[in-house]
Amino acid sequence: MYTVLSFFQLIGLAIVLIQIVYLLKVKPTKLSSILLAFDICVFINTLGYMLEMTSTHMNTALMATRVTYFGKVYLGFLMLFFLFKYYGIPISKFVFGALLVYHSFIAMLVLTSSSHNLYYTDIIWIETGLYPHVEHGYGIFYIINTIVSASYLVIMLTVCIIKLIKADTKQSKQMTIAMTTAISLPLIAFILYYLGVFKVYDATNASYLISVSILFIYFIKNKFFDTLELAKDFALDSMDNGIVVLDNTNSMIYANETAKDIFPELNLGSSKQTVDFLYGLVYSKENYLKDKSVYNARIQVVYSDNVVAGKMIVLEDITNTYNYTRNLEKEVANQTDQLKYIQTNIITSMAGMIEARDGVTGHHVKRTSAYVKIVAMELRREGRYPDELTDENVSNIIQAAPLHDIGKVAIPDAILCKPGKLTDEEFDVIKTHPTIGANMIEEILREVEHDDYLKVARDVANYHHEKWNGTGYPCGLAGTDIPLPARIMAITDVFEALISERPYKKSFSYEKAVEIIKEGSGQHFDPIIVAAFLNVIDEIKSVG
Repeated sequence: MYTVLSFFQLIGLAIVLIQIVYLLKVKPTKLSSILLAFDICVFINTLGYMLEMTSTHMNTALMATRVTYFGKVYLGFLMLFFLFKYYGIPISKFVFGALLVYHSFIAMLVLTSSSHNLYYTDIIWIETGLYPHVEHGYGIFYIINTIVSASYLVIMLTVCIIKLIKADTKQSKQMTIAMTTAISLPLIAFILYYLGVFKVYDATNASYLISVSILFIYFIKNKFFDTLELAKDFALDSMDNGIVVLDNTNSMIYANETAKDIFPELNLGSSKQTVDFLYGLVYSKENYLKDKSVYNARIQVVYSDNVVAGKMIVLEDITNTYNYTRNLEKEVANQTDQLKYIQTNIITSMAGMIEARDGVTGHHVKRTSAYVKIVAMELRREGRYPDELTDENVSNIIQAAPLHDIGKVAIPDAILCKPGKLTDEEFDVIKTHPTIGANMIEEILREVEHDDYLKVARDVANYHHEKWNGTGYPCGLAGTDIPLPARIMAITDVFEALISERPYKKSFSYEKAVEIIKEGSGQHFDPIIVAAFLNVIDEIKSVG
């Protein structure tokens, strides 16, 4: 039995070493970096335990135990961090730092255990049994650390069960099952070890070896950790095309709004049939006709360090080229409608990219857009700002509203999703998103020959945080110097933020939010727009 266990430990060391070498060679992502740290700690833990099993003297065994703990003490923490990062569950820098300090403190207690009884007590050298080993009593911090480690495993298992219930794609189900298995093994081994089932041998060591290998296999097999991120750059350059992003199992992980308009079944969870149909179009080189539009399907491979990380099926609208020789006059007559179509696709695709990154922001985009339409139409009904609220301008404002927070795609997750109060430095970073958004809109829309829409979209993004009294940002504009579309956007943006729950605050009641809007009249907001807003507050409340 001892020989079998020793062989298993040696094989485990070799496997983990191979994983470490591979992860050092690939292009690093956040998840691969955490997995690398996890692998390194498993290697140290396994090496230490191997030395402990082969020790013939108590001092050697104690030293091996200390080596083991330099890896073991971080394993539960790294697995928790990996799980939270994969599912996008935020961990604040303070909590991360506190846990890191705590586990480092435990490691130091083990290192100095011969000088105190805080972690181990009554150390005894036993030469009988499966192999010579050290036995000891448990100090107060050993008990605390055991509870912390068990808590990690229970929390992770709970998250996995919830995610498995909510999983709606083949890929997410597969990965969640893999995660659940990887987490369950240490939990089962943990329980069996403390029940004395394995006697001398600590089965948690073997369980972590298997767990990290399961996660590594899925990393190699699917390459989906960074597939969506790698696809985004291409998607931004193809905003008027339909885009379906696939992992290496050909399961859909993202589809933009244009693709969903072409194939509504992508919204209904029946993506496999559609993906198979799209593959047929690609390989048959046939065009797809729908609603008098013609689409060409092609595959764009997504690479990470020369390794295929996924694929994108791009649906390009080739209607104009297809009909050019026969429909030149009709194409000219429909040019304005075509530009509107392109703008709408750009808006919905970019709003979809925000939502893919952060679900909360996505709902915010939809609701504020609905509020903008209600308020703009009320201002027109009242005859306010008649020179600015023409039919075309109102249409432009409504279409531009979804882009008001597009600059937030450049804000780091650690700041954008921070649950606590931002520091002054972090708030300064947040305050850059209007300018970033305006520059992005300028860059993406400058080829679209519709200057009025471009100006409105740019103004909404750049000035929606300006205040009527001049204390806003980024330019400190005041009164009517603030473009009207941005003034309308400002009041709807603030109202939606007030009634919504955020990581850093609870939601306000409608009554409280309305009171705050009233107080901001003439200070934060244009008084005329506040009056119009209050006139249609019941309609605004009805927006889901």
